[in-house]
Amino acid sequence: MRITSFLSILVVTVMSINCTAESNGTSDNNGISENYSSTENFDSTVNHTTNDNQDFSKTIDRGGSNDFEQNLIRIAESQYPSREDVLDAASSSRHEEISESKHWWYTSFDGVRIPYAITADAVNYYGDFIDSLVTKEQNDFYESAALAYNAQVTFHEAFEVYEPGFRNPTPDQLLESFEDVYVVEMKLRFTYRCIRHCFLSTDLGRIVVFDKDGNLLGVYHDGPALATVA
Repeated sequence: MRITSFLSILVVTVMSINCTAESNGTSDNNGISENYSSTENFDSTVNHTTNDNQDFSKTIDRGGSNDFEQNLIRIAESQYPSREDVLDAASSSRHEEISESKHWWYTSFDGVRIPYAITADAVNYYGDFIDSLVTKEQNDFYESAALAYNAQVTFHEAFEVYEPGFRNPTPDQLLESFEDVYVVEMKLRFTYRCIRHCFLSTDLGRIVVFDKDGNLLGVYHDGPALATVA
């Protein structure tokens, strides 16, 4: 098994924010509309959830056409980077905050964690964060937030993993080549806005490769998430 980590760029910008969040929903539940598609393999696998006033939305889409593929996603979401790699990415002032286990984040902004790796805990953290805003009484520092998470499984007779961040990667950016493998591709995007005072947007991807029997071969593209803050 190989776990590879890469640094993305932390981009800090100052901007004025016009708070909007696009979403769609069907039924209301404590201010947030929800459509669930659950299986025994996942606790509350959410395919789409949003609210009527469009201030908060969650889209959590876990693919997998059968139990085998769904289990691959579960395994992919349970892989954590080494604590040493996370500490290397974190500032020294954050080291004591990084837990001894299940360390998926490396820094925070305005009390909101920024991910180093996509795991089930990361997805649950942002989903729970949005739920907490739904039940919170709004004030002059009005908040909105959106989570979009997607995990899909595909089988490849041949598959190549390249360094992240390149639209047209070159051969020297090739990390690994595989044959007859299942690939779980994961993407997470989270945004959080206050009308006058704060903005956070963070994106991260992850690739997890398994052999045809479901044995883990490698985890790729973990590293400090691309983040924009203001």
